[in-house]
Amino acid sequence: MSTGFIAHADRAHSLIGGSTAKITMECPGSLRLRAKYPSITTDFAAEGSALHEAVDFILQGKVEKDRDVIGLEFNGYVIDQELFEEGVLPALDRFDQLEEELGPIEFFNEERVVFPEIEGAFGTVDIVGSARDRTIVLDWKFGRGVAVSAVGNDQMLYYAAAAMHTPKTAKFFDRDKPVELF
Repeated sequence: MSTGFIAHADRAHSLIGGSTAKITMECPGSLRLRAKYPSITTDFAAEGSALHEAVDFILQGKVEKDRDVIGLEFNGYVIDQELFEEGVLPALDRFDQLEEELGPIEFFNEERVVFPEIEGAFGTVDIVGSARDRTIVLDWKFGRGVAVSAVGNDQMLYYAAAAMHTPKTAKFFDRDKPVELF
């Protein structure tokens, strides 16, 4: 059963976005090369996009119970019991854990943010919001067996900077509040 969601692959993508922040900073000349060739996606990336969409679907309240995404199709992948337990559930558990630690989080999820002063530079941040005394920027990582640190993460820094300068999400940023990346 399809959800009617716009697949991640069908969304607009930026040559200068969160997922390309690291390579762009390390090799600015890569922009010209990437502009000439279509992006290549892997099965792992497509599965990760499906998991992002399933979590977003739940956070938007489009299902009565979290488990109701089992059997639904996102980005060409049907969420089965294994994908739910190994991908969706840990993400939701982490979000719940953050709310327990920090208090209620006011947030936007899967929000397009624009990087300032660079034409066409944008990305989609998974979660941006605030809880009590801090701003939260969260990026789900669904790589199987591949740990990704939020510390010094170029993609996370890109999303935070872009969200800070995007009118809709700028409300979460205050010079007296720290920004925490997860």
